[in-house]
Amino acid sequence: MTADRVLKALVPHLERLGGRVSLRDLAEHLGQTTQQVRFTLYPLMERGLVRRCWKGVYAITPEGLKHLEAGKTITSGPKGPHAPSPFAPSTLRSRLWRALRLKRVASVDELLVLAAKGNEGNAREDARRYLNALAKAGILDPAYTRSGPQRWLLLRDTGPLAPQWNKRQRRVFDPNEGVSHDLA
Repeated sequence: MTADRVLKALVPHLERLGGRVSLRDLAEHLGQTTQQVRFTLYPLMERGLVRRCWKGVYAITPEGLKHLEAGKTITSGPKGPHAPSPFAPSTLRSRLWRALRLKRVASVDELLVLAAKGNEGNAREDARRYLNALAKAGILDPAYTRSGPQRWLLLRDTGPLAPQWNKRQRRVFDPNEGVSHDLA
């Protein structure tokens, strides 16, 4: 069953009861089960084309009427511009960054407990190099302790995307701020 069909079925009810129709009546009119119609109504409500008046009673909105008058069809899929998830890349460095944001102050070992999956080649060394690069960029500060391992203090939490360290170019790029830090 299409969402367009449900939307069109709401129009005849505009004249009676203030445009409201019960889910049961709508399902009977469409020859569908109430569950099928309910699941079709959810995306229409998300788009603002239908409103729920009270439990089991729905009405078409002015936006829904405009949508029908324009002759548009409702398709499934994204309702807005596609944006990649800020947590899409699951690399050791991105997981280290998330762990740093959680802990604020931590040693390499504490971060690796949270970030390492166990299948990385040399996670400790890669983490140490990455943290040193972030420190040179002014994002972290190595906070030395009298006893125990070196700890890292997060100075600037710039956002959810992990800063990207390019060893060859000796540069850290922060995608949250769009700023590049040269590590000369």
